[in-house]
Formats: sequence, structure tokens, C-alpha cells
Amino acid sequence: MKKIALAWIALLAVLGCLTLEGQMASPVDINGHFLQPNAEGIPAKWTRNTWSGYQPACKLETRVGGSPDRRSNSLRMFDVPAERGAAFNSNFYPARQGQTLHFSFHARGIGQCQIKLFFKTVSNEWNFESDEKVNFNVTDDWQWYQFDIPIKDGRAGVTGSFDISVQISQGGELEVADFDAVLLPTPVKLKVTSMDFIEDFDDAELTVTGNPELIRDYPTQGLLVLTGQAVYRTDGDFWIQPLENHPYPAATAADAYRAVGLRIQNFGREGTAPASSQFIFELSEGRALLQANVQQVKGEDQLRLVVSENGRMLVQSTMHRRSLPADFLFGVTPAGEFTFQAKSLVDGSVSAVSGKSQFRRHKEVIARVMFSTPERDAEAVVDNFLICEAVPADKDTTPPFIIHPDLAFDPVKAGWPLVWADEFDGDALDETKWSHNWHSYPEKVLVHDGLLEIVADWNDDHTAIHTGALSARENFQYGYFEGRFKFRQQPGWWSAFWLYGATNDNPFYDGFEIDIYEDYFLTELTPGTPARNILDHNLHVYSGQSLKSWNYNGPKLGSLEPFHVIGCKWTPFEISYYMDGKLIGSSANHSPYKNVIFDAFRHACGLAPIHPMITGEPKKSAGDPNRGVYPESFFCDYVRVYAFPQEDIPQVQWSATPRNPIANYGDVLQFSAEAMPNASTGSPIRHAYLFDSGYLIAHKSDPPFDFKVILNQEFYNTTDYTRPGRQGVVPKFEQNFHCYSIFVQDEAGKVAHTPVWILAYIKSPGNAISTPFHDTPQTIPGRISLTCYDEGGQGLAYMDVSPGNSFAGRPNVSMRQDDVDATTDTIGYVMSGEWLNYTVNIAEGGTYRATLHYGYPFAFKGMVKLYLDDQQEVASFDIVNDKTRSHEINKTATATVRLPAGQHLLKMLFLAKPNVNFIDFELLKN
Repeated sequence: MKKIALAWIALLAVLGCLTLEGQMASPVDINGHFLQPNAEGIPAKWTRNTWSGYQPACKLETRVGGSPDRRSNSLRMFDVPAERGAAFNSNFYPARQGQTLHFSFHARGIGQCQIKLFFKTVSNEWNFESDEKVNFNVTDDWQWYQFDIPIKDGRAGVTGSFDISVQISQGGELEVADFDAVLLPTPVKLKVTSMDFIEDFDDAELTVTGNPELIRDYPTQGLLVLTGQAVYRTDGDFWIQPLENHPYPAATAADAYRAVGLRIQNFGREGTAPASSQFIFELSEGRALLQANVQQVKGEDQLRLVVSENGRMLVQSTMHRRSLPADFLFGVTPAGEFTFQAKSLVDGSVSAVSGKSQFRRHKEVIARVMFSTPERDAEAVVDNFLICEAVPADKDTTPPFIIHPDLAFDPVKAGWPLVWADEFDGDALDETKWSHNWHSYPEKVLVHDGLLEIVADWNDDHTAIHTGALSARENFQYGYFEGRFKFRQQPGWWSAFWLYGATNDNPFYDGFEIDIYEDYFLTELTPGTPARNILDHNLHVYSGQSLKSWNYNGPKLGSLEPFHVIGCKWTPFEISYYMDGKLIGSSANHSPYKNVIFDAFRHACGLAPIHPMITGEPKKSAGDPNRGVYPESFFCDYVRVYAFPQEDIPQVQWSATPRNPIANYGDVLQFSAEAMPNASTGSPIRHAYLFDSGYLIAHKSDPPFDFKVILNQEFYNTTDYTRPGRQGVVPKFEQNFHCYSIFVQDEAGKVAHTPVWILAYIKSPGNAISTPFHDTPQTIPGRISLTCYDEGGQGLAYMDVSPGNSFAGRPNVSMRQDDVDATTDTIGYVMSGEWLNYTVNIAEGGTYRATLHYGYPFAFKGMVKLYLDDQQEVASFDIVNDKTRSHEINKTATATVRLPAGQHLLKMLFLAKPNVNFIDFELLKN
């Protein structure tokens, strides 16, 4: 191992000579030694920038032998009086978009500096300045700097040449020496697509070598979630690698990178004595060896990134030490193309070098990382050692799948059976089919002349619009949903035909929202402008507590007087929208389609049954109601639901799922499914997809259909689960319950899926536990007061996803200083997936009747579950509504529970949104 350290010392001695064999670098002759100065002191191939903002001019001189090693000249700017500073520029040199200028230099001085490029087109027209600039501060001592700026086309056309502009701020002084520049192909930047192994240092039982000190700290300022980190120390060389041999399987895709990664927090914590040290990322197969080094030299601000093959340097670059912490990733393709990148947690910037090596990946690649120093007592803090697969960041990773968007669709001709309908032939609403939503005014819902009429009008004191809103009592999974409507035309409200689940917290458990049409874009945008006459079509799906939304605008309608038939075809992988039997044309930046189509991979997948809805929406976002003429109505002639035929779908069933519905952060879940072609069609199975709560986690094209899920943020960041929707919010996977299902699709495009497996909750990393409220466990048998939940805070004693207590300002609000929404005797404002802990003393082991007291205003069912000691489910309470539309606690649900004697932990998990106050435990037998 000492040989590696000695070789590194020798390498540091020659780093001033840039070697870029792996990147086909083209040197740029910029006279970086500043030779042949003219009478004004300006060297050949450089010029003073005479822009008016740099006037009055600074002083500029060439200093002979001014470089740090005295072997070449330096160029110095000083006495800078202009408010915008001063600059000198190089000549123009040929370049094209797709290349990157890599430049390096020594510099010293005082003040802030900036380097940017100016571009000209191929016809020598001005093509504006680069939008990526380099900013740095200089000091009295010489420092070595390296930066990259991409060559880009400008607004005037294709770029043909560039020049370099070096600027110093007012009152500053800048001296530059040894200025070298090369043009590189733009480096490939990677994104992780699957994670095979990770050690996140959140658990005391490590899966990698060494005995580091484990600490908990914030990843960086602004990321206020404590994570486990490892403090490694060495006075030589030390490998970090899996305890068990962890080779890669052979990759199939030519552009798939097998990669090893590590988050480097720092090279020694504040207060420690710094030592020169490095990390060596190594990928090996037999005698083939690729290494990527992150080298830090004591006293220097720049970290050096060096890639070598069997000891021969291929490419190098730098990044500033202040960019740490950063996630480093080193990968290679089967053809030997490599990328070494560092993504800063500080500012999100990515530094990368790429190139071509002789390395060929055939079978297995061994991945590991060395921490090395030529000195004594080097320290580094790291996190997230991982082995993974990655692809170029700009690659579309949508897996292959089949959908059948019909340009025209008639469910009767297609053979889809009619399973539910209301033709509105009576003289009153059929309340066996419909219920009123919470904001509905029943008197505004009329049935006459074969039509449903929903009226909107002012209330008695003319302060608000009242209207009607209906939900079908039945729900349906997959089908064609169709209604015939005449739209409203007045501002201040809108009508909608849509599909909705129970409480819509999870598309695999209680549903999601398909807005077949909303007509809030019918009226004018501003008073006095023409009406827009556009329908809006939306898909709203939650990922945990984060709403993801996508929408299309339909084409402009003609007259609003006739009725239109609006329909939606919902199949496992497709949601498409129809008007008068024809697929609606539209486009959006979230979709490749030229029609209103959502698919399960670019958007989301749902399988929970959902309810047809017809509603009036009294909202000013559709315009000022004071400009409208009321009363006004919209009309529905009929609603029909046709079932999606599934007789010819393949067969699929679970062959393995996790044993426990509770897991720890960082645990690995194993899922497997067995799939067979449909017995009648024999169509072969082509693909299997693992979804979590509507979002793709992994995909396979060949059996066995075995999937691995790692319960940490790094794994989930490689999946669609945490991909932001329209709002740009990144979901937090660890705060939610999760529903998993494996879907399979055959060659004909037919789809089947396993039953849903529910992961109830994920325990926070670390060994801390909640403690009884006021240090006094509640007792069983007897009454458990649900507002006396444990102490310990978010993630330990409870999970509440909304900040603050939503009862604040109301009578009898809880005096506890946390985020649980509670009064002194009631828990409310509940979201599905939230939970509360209760430490209890059970006097006798035996069978108990547990009675939960609750209120529930929703028309759909839900559940509240109890878990014992974070190990097993012991009770499930069915939560139902009795048409009261009230949160008043006036209902009970019972369950039979077997409990052991002694002190234990009960966890109450909400998969519904009730108000609750007590659970009574009555001993039935011991």
C-alpha cells in the first residue's frame, strides 16, 4: 500500500503538466507564458479590454520571470479605478458547441475575479457572452486554479470562435501566470438508475470494511436532516469496500455505466490538523484497472480530480474545496468509456471529466475506494458508499411499454360491458347511486326532463356562490367513463366531470384524481377580452404528502350551446381523453404525445378503484362572479361506466414479499413475482415493473422477476417516486406508507399486477426510541387517551407531515409544543400515513376488545391500524361514514386484539382521515 502513496507523491510533482489522453484534448495556443510583450506591457495574443465600463483604464504590465517557478512571465493588472473593474482578453480561437474549454493558471492578488468567454458565429458576427462564468477570490499567495466553461451557440447563430476575458474588481489586483487552455469534448454527466449496494452509516452494524467513528450530522447547511456519517482516520492506505464480495453482473446496455460512489463530507473536521490525503475510486476486472483520485494538498484550495488506467494518467481537472460536501461517482461502460463526476451538495454544481480507456468490461467489475495519505493521522468524513448502475444524465430512461391510444373510441363496439349508468330519467336524484359532496347544496341539484341540472346562484346575502356537487357511491377500477354535458358560461364558477378515490393519499390504496374535464378556462382571461372556450384536462396524484400534477389544455371549442360527450379511457398503463368519440388533440412539455394521454411511466400509475364525480365549483379563479348573470346551470344527459375487459390478461402472483410490514430506514426489501402467459392467448411475458404507490421503482425484461428496494433517500432518488411534478416539490419517501405491486405486460400489450403489499411505516435511522408521556405509561385494560402520545418528537414519537398545530387559535388547544394537530382531548387534521406512539403497561396477557372512538366526514371507507413493538400488526379498525358529513366524534369501531403482559409500544397508523380521542381495551380472556 505504501507504493501507492509514494506514486501519488511523484504524481503531485508533475501535476502542472496537464495530461488529457482519455479526452482527445485540443491545446489552444494562447501564449499562456505571456511572451513578447509590446511597449504597453501587453503580451502577444492578449489585449486590454477597452469597454467603457472599464474606464478609466487600469495599469497593466508583463513581469519577466514573474511566474511562481521564475521560468516564465506573468501578466499583472493593478491600480483599478473603474467601478466595473478591469479586464484583459485573449485572441479569438476556433471552437464549436459541444466542446468545453478547460483552462488552468496560477494567480495571486487582491479582490474578486471573473472569467468568461465571448463568442462569435462562424461568419464572425458577435454571438454574445457565455452564460456560465467562473468567479473566484485571489489571495496574496500564489494559488493553482482550473476551471471548465462549455462552448455554446448564441442568439445570433452557430458559434465558430471564442475569446477569454479575465476580470478583476474595482480596487483589486490580479497577477496571472502559466495560463494553459485545451478544448475538450463536453464531459458525460451521469444519473444513477439502479442501486445494487449502499452503506449509509446510519446503523451501528456496518456492511463495509473498517471501524470508523460513527457520528450524526447535517449533510450540509440548509439540509436539516441528520444523517449517519463515518469518520475514517489513517496514516497510510485503507480500503473501504463491502464486507462480502460484491461484484457487478455483466451489463446489457452499451451506455450503462457500472459505478462506485462516495459522499465526501470533508478532509478533516474543523479543529483537526489537516494532512494531505486522497481518495482512490477503483474499478477492476482481472488485470484491467481504472482509478479516479480526489487529491487534496494541505494548504491548497483546489481539489484535483485525476483518472488513470493501470498507472497511466488519462485526464485531470479540479474543483474547489468549498464545494464539499459532494457526491463523487466513477463509472465505466463495457466499451471503456468513463466518467468521474462530483455533484456538490453546497450549490448543486457538477464537476465532471470523461474519456475513453482501454478498459473492457466483460464479466464482473470489483468496486472499492481507498483512503490514503503520505503523512500521518489523516482524517476524512464520508457518507453513502454505493455500488450502482448509471446512464448519461440526458438519457430518457423510460422503460419499454405498450399502450393503445385509439384515435376514435366506441366502448360498445369495442366490446366493453356497461356496468353502471344513470340516465336521469326520473324527477329526483337517485341517492342509491349518488351522494352529495361536503360543499354541495342539495337544493341546487335537480333532475327533470331526462337531465341532471346543477344550479349556481348567490346565497341570501350575496356574499358567495352556492352550487351542487355529486359523487357516485360505487367505485371502479379501469374502464371507460363517459358523460354528455352542456357547459356553463358565466364567470365565478366552473363545472367538472372527474374521477376521485377515497381520500386520495395513495393511488394504490385509496385512489387518485382524473379530471376528465374542468371548464374554468371557458370565460375570458381579463374583462373585455374574448372568451377562451378551452377545457382543461388534469391528472393529480400524490407521492406521499407531495401532490404531483400534469395537465393539458384541450383545443378551442366552437359554440357552447350544444351538448358534448366527454369520455376517459383508463387502463393499467394509459389514461386518454375523448370528446364526441374522438381522442382530444393537445401537447404538453411533460409528454411526447400529441393528444391528451397520461401514461404510467412519465406520469403515474393507479389501481385503486375511484368514483365518478359531477360537480359545480364556486371559485373566483374562474372569474369574478359579480360580472356573471345568475342563476346559471350546467346540464348532464347521462353518465355511463364501461368495464375494461380483462379476460385475456397474463397471470402474475407474488412469490416473495417482506415478512414484516414495518421496516427500518436503510433496510433492504426483496420482492419477487411469478408470471405466466394467458392460457388462451399464450402471448409471452415481455416486461415486469415494480411500482411503489404509483411510481416506477425498477424494471426487468427477463425472469426471474426479482427486485430489491433499499429504504433510503439515495435509492429513492434513482426512481420516479421522488421525481417532482408540476409544483417542483421533491417528495420525502420516508414519511409515507408505501404500497408495492409488480405489473407484467405481455407481447400483445395486456397487463396484470400482483395484489398490493403495504409497508406501513419506516422507522427513523438510529437507536433512539420514544418515551411515555410525562414518563408514565398508560395502562391496559382501560382507556388510552390518544392525545397523551409519547414524547421524543417527529420520527420517534409521531409522524405528522404538516407544520404546527392546525387547532392553534381554537378553544382547548393542546399545550404540547410539537406538530401534532391536537386539542386537549382530540387528534384531528389527520393525513394518511401519519402515526402516533403510545407506551403502555399491559396488566394481563390475553385477548382484548379494542374500541376506537372517532368521527369521519368522508363518504369512503378507510382504516386505522395498531402495531405492537414495531413488529406486527395487532388490530385494524374499519372507518366508515354514516352520511353525517361531520368530524364530530360519534362513532366507534371495534377489533379483537391479542396482547402480551408487560410494558410495550403501541403504534397507531392512520390510513384514513378521522378525528379520534380514545381507545378502550376490555379484557375478554387471558
